[in-house]
Amino acid sequence: MPSITQTLPVSALSAGKDRQAVDNGDFTVWQRGQGFTVLGNADIADRWKYLTDDTNHSVKSRKGSLWAPSFDIPPSVGKDGIVLQSQGNVPDGTFRCLSQLIPDVRYGAEEVVTVSFWFYRMSWLPETPLGDVTITQHFGGAEVAVETVLDGAGVVTTGDWTRVTYSGVLPGFADKVITDGGFLELRIYLEVSDGTTFNDTVICSVQMNRGSRALPFVDRGVVEEEAVCKRYFERIPVSIGEWIAPLHGRGTAPTRGTIRYTPKWKNPTSISLSDNAHFNIVRNTAIITVAAFALQAANISQAGVDVTGGDTDPQIDWIYWLAAVSAGAYIDVNAEPSV
Repeated sequence: MPSITQTLPVSALSAGKDRQAVDNGDFTVWQRGQGFTVLGNADIADRWKYLTDDTNHSVKSRKGSLWAPSFDIPPSVGKDGIVLQSQGNVPDGTFRCLSQLIPDVRYGAEEVVTVSFWFYRMSWLPETPLGDVTITQHFGGAEVAVETVLDGAGVVTTGDWTRVTYSGVLPGFADKVITDGGFLELRIYLEVSDGTTFNDTVICSVQMNRGSRALPFVDRGVVEEEAVCKRYFERIPVSIGEWIAPLHGRGTAPTRGTIRYTPKWKNPTSISLSDNAHFNIVRNTAIITVAAFALQAANISQAGVDVTGGDTDPQIDWIYWLAAVSAGAYIDVNAEPSV
């Protein structure tokens, strides 16, 4: 039998949600970039959010493998992880956590579910009390969400890698009305709620599986993990000078065109440009600045967009193109679940 510390390839065991309900559990995919500091709630690594009620305390997040030249993540722990570092002011809120929404509120109902991950913390204290891990069932509509606090963990030794596990039975949903907004929310709290705050913290190989035993972490591989993440959010990089999508000129009305992307799990809720100044509306005889960009309608693989000219109006019934004019240009397509 494999060691509990092994990372198994996805082909080694069933790769369904029973084995691993969490996406990007090894924090290898960071389409939005990494190494940035956030104040308040923010998207960080793909499929993960940092949530807090702090108003004056910021946190820096980055890949664990890029924390410092002298810091290594052992192969037995995982491919990569997330480093979270407190920055600046003393926190004034009551909680700080990692959160992921899983679009299947029925997962694990009336069953034991186990969450496991590797944990490492640098601190001046010899021991670190771990925060709670919770799973909340969001049924959507007027139904009240139900939170389950999992049992497990406790205190770990500072400066040591520790694989921690939490388990609990999720309630049933027979009396619930589940709408399109039904999700599970996994939260990993970064400290106990006693006024203390976390120092440099690394979390790796987060997994949620059915059953009371933490199974070996499922390694989907970077390519497949990125493909899964792009079903929820996709940052489309474009090259300077690239003509991206044809646009139909409509005079004083915005030009209209179509943006195509990797198929999503549901229709995207937003599509945005890195910056209007990174793009122009062009044809062989015209270059027009972009004043506004808006989602008009979307399905899982393409969206109609309205692009408004800035310094002049595109001619009616002429064909233009949306073109990138900056090396930092990109288009974000967002289909992340929300509650």
